[in-house]
Amino acid sequence: MAKFEKEMEAAIAAKFGFSKSKSNDILNFIEAHIKQCVKDGKDVQWTAFMKITKVSRGARSGRNPATGETINIPAKDYVRVKVSPSFTDMINE
Repeated sequence: MAKFEKEMEAAIAAKFGFSKSKSNDILNFIEAHIKQCVKDGKDVQWTAFMKITKVSRGARSGRNPATGETINIPAKDYVRVKVSPSFTDMINE
């Protein structure tokens, strides 16, 4: 578990009086739910924090930089994360 996750686990446990195990279960649930929503094509908008969106990039042709050969690049989905302006303003205060 990463340092931030351990800090969040401890903070949730302290704030709500949960065990660290229960706090970890809550964090795992939130993570899994966000991932499933994005996978299903739903935008995840956490007001005043961020928006996570699944974006599709169509198939296209490209060029191999080493050989100059034209190659086909398959379609692919990726994740776009946009931080809210209020969050950006807060960290710049």
